[in-house]
This record gives sequence, C-alpha cells and structure tokens, in this order.
Amino acid sequence: MNRLFHTLFLAAALGIPAASAVNYESKGPGLLAGEFTDPSAVLVLKVTGPIDASDMSFIEQSMPALTSLDLSGAEIRAYSGKSIRGIGEYPANTIPAGAFARTGLTNVVLPATAGLKVGDAAFAGSALESVSISTPGAIIGAGAFSACPELVSASVSGAELDSHVFAACPALGTVRLTGVSAIPASAFEGCTTLSELSGEEGAATIGARAFAGCPALASFDFGAGLTEIGAGAFEDCGLTEASMTASKKLASIGDWAFKGDASLTTVALPASVTSIGRGAFFECPELHDVRYSSGAKEIPAYAFKGSAKVDPSGVLTEGVESVGEYALKDVTGASYIHIPASVGSIGTGAMEGMTGLEKINVQHVTAVPALGEDVWKGVDKENVELQVLDTMSEDFKAADQWRDFKFLVTTGINDVVSPADSGSRLEGRFAGTELQLRSLGREIERVDLYRADGTLVLTETPGSATVSIPTESIGGRIFIVECALSDGSRAALKLLR
Repeated sequence: MNRLFHTLFLAAALGIPAASAVNYESKGPGLLAGEFTDPSAVLVLKVTGPIDASDMSFIEQSMPALTSLDLSGAEIRAYSGKSIRGIGEYPANTIPAGAFARTGLTNVVLPATAGLKVGDAAFAGSALESVSISTPGAIIGAGAFSACPELVSASVSGAELDSHVFAACPALGTVRLTGVSAIPASAFEGCTTLSELSGEEGAATIGARAFAGCPALASFDFGAGLTEIGAGAFEDCGLTEASMTASKKLASIGDWAFKGDASLTTVALPASVTSIGRGAFFECPELHDVRYSSGAKEIPAYAFKGSAKVDPSGVLTEGVESVGEYALKDVTGASYIHIPASVGSIGTGAMEGMTGLEKINVQHVTAVPALGEDVWKGVDKENVELQVLDTMSEDFKAADQWRDFKFLVTTGINDVVSPADSGSRLEGRFAGTELQLRSLGREIERVDLYRADGTLVLTETPGSATVSIPTESIGGRIFIVECALSDGSRAALKLLR
C-alpha cells in the first residue's frame, strides 16, 4: 500500500486506534479498492487526489463503520465502465445520486472544486450532524440532504439548490444562507424544529411548500429582491408576522401560501402584489391586522376563510373589484364592513358566518354589487345596519339579499340623517377641526366617527344633547358621524371638515 498511510497524529487526536483513521493519497481514479485489506475497520477517511464514482461506491459499500469523510482535497474524474447502481457512466466533478444515502456518516467535507454537483439524495437519510456547503457555484440536487434524522445545522454559501434539499430533517434547527437567490420547492418542508434562519432576505423566489410544516420558524425576513412566493410556501408554519412592505418587486403569492399559520397576527403586502392565490391566509386563527395590497384587484376564494379575527377594513380596500367565494367566511370578529366603490361582485358565502356583524357601509358604491349565493349566511341581517345613500337606497332595497338588512339611509354632505322610522333629528358641523353635534329632543349616548374609507377613528360616549369633540389629530376631510340616541334610535351625518 505505497499510496496509503495511517495518520497517527489524527488517530491520537480522535482517540481511536490508528488503523481506523486513514489518509488516502490517490495517484489515479478507480484504485482505492485495491489499497485496503480491511476497509470495514475504517472510521475516519480523508481522500486527496483523483477519484471517480467507483471509488465512492467502494467507500459506501465496503466501509460500513465510516463516520467521517473528508473529500476537500479530492478531484472527481469522469467514470465509464462496469455498471454502478445501474449506470455505466458518471460525469466528472459529481457525487452520484444516492452515493452515501442511509450511511452512518456523521461528518462530510465536500470537494472544493468549483461547480461541484451533489446528486439527488446523495446523503439522504444519513447520520450527518451538520452540513457546510461553500464550494463556489455548487449545484445541490433534489433531496440531497433530506430525511437526515441527526442533522442539526446547515450552512449554504453561493450554491444552487434543488427541491427537497433539506426536507424532513426533524432535528434541523439552524440554517444559514449566503448568496442563495432561490429557495426551491419543499427545501425545508417538515423541518419541525427549524427556528434560526439567516440570509433568507437574499432570495428572489421562495418555492412551493419551501417552509411548510416548520412550526418553530417564528420569523422570516422578506427581502427587497423578492418577486414570488410559491403555493403553500409557509403552510402550517410558525410565523407571527409576515411583513412584505420592503419587497417592492413582489408580484405574486401562491395558493394556500400561509394556510394554517396558527401564530400569524400581522400581514402587510406591498402595492406591487397583483396576484394572490386561493386560500392564501386560510385558517389563521390569530390574524387580525392586515394591510392588503392596493395593487390587487381581487380577494381570492377562501383567502381569509376561518381567520376569525381579521379586520375587513384592512382587506376591503379601494381598488378591490371582486371578493371570491368564502373569502371572509367565519370572520366572526368583524362588526363593521366598508365596501368600497370599486367592488362589483361578491362571491358565494364570502361573508358567511360573520356572527358579530353590526354594520355594512355601502355609501360609496354607485352600483349594487352582484352577489353569489348565501353571501351572508348565518348573519342576523334584520339587525345589521346597511348604511346607504338615499340615491342608492331603492336599488339596494330591490336587490336580493341586500333588501334583508336594516336600512340606514344617508343624504348629502352636512345634511341631517336619521332612520326613516325615527322622530329623532341630529345636526352637526365642523368648526375648524372641532366636531359639533346637537340632537333635537334626545341625548347623544354614543358617537362613532369614521373616515370616508370606513375606518373607525374615534368613539365618544357623551350622554348629552350637545357635543364638542376635537379632531385635530385625525387626518381626512370627509367623515361619517354615527350617533346612538337615548331613545334607542340611531342617526348619522356625512360631514366635510
């Protein structure tokens, strides 16, 4: 064995018998098998010089006790010859698909040759405890390090990753990405303990189900260069916030992208997002603060279905033209909905199960929105106020499903408003920035002040017939003032400040 020598220093350092730690300096590919009399005794192996697929196959098959493999100094040559794993030819600079899958390797150092290719499932199911990929331009195949039960950390720099690369690694807790422009489909799917992630802000795309089933992942930095989030990318993930306002190139969010995120409370989308997939925020029970994209024309089907705490005022923004079927179904915490003038259609069951609903504001629409079936199924419509301009009231009263609400008809700016069945009258005006109200005959028990877009900005409970309220800290020019009067009636004004 003139090209094989035992490294006594290494053996002593590792505290293992000399014969179990070996440095192999190759003089040519395909020669490794002839150099060992007892390969089964090797625990630690460092290989330098030229090797090929036959050498790697020998290591995998004949060194069952091997735990550490250092290929940093190896040069992988092309192979052509006897079939290995059913294939007779392997390219250079490539670790073959499945080469070390399900082995007992706990540590591996990859070749330093630029452009290294690690084949599909090359180390899948192995005993690796950590992975560091820093070879320039490395291409890491599908599932290359997937299903490794002991893998706790991974560091990837400048590599191109394929799908499922680290999927189903239950102990993987820390991942560092550097110069990774695309996080592929299912890259970390099922990594149930992944909690520390860095460098993700450099990704331009996040593939389908990339982080699905990662309940320990509480935060994610959505970077400025991000353009696409794939279907189910963060499904059943642990995110508490999804703030994408810095991602001004983001154009699309895929179907079910954040489905079932149990801890998600806040979502903020940039205006660049024009395409949002079905069920994007489906069944997110803690989600309440949503800043919807002003560039999106649709709230897609099932988008917020079952996200009970969502405030519709952050979703139904000016520019939305249609609301998909069951889009806001079972948003039980909503008490107020403002429907902007841009909305032309609302799909089947879109508002079904809104049991907390008290008011719907349609004062800005110029045509009655078309409705699917059972849009407000389960809503006590007879006790929900529909705030509508007098010029549109007859159209709404003639429309199926709309006619069932309790109508609160308003007139023009600064005109007195009151329900048709009430003798109460209310007068109001702005004196500078001070809101002045006077009830003729009844005390004002509650005042709710809304901006023209339907946002509630102030609530007072004066308990008197005349009220003066400062509003200098509130932006806007046109306001809706609603008052609950002491006889149980309600009145409203539309005022210009």
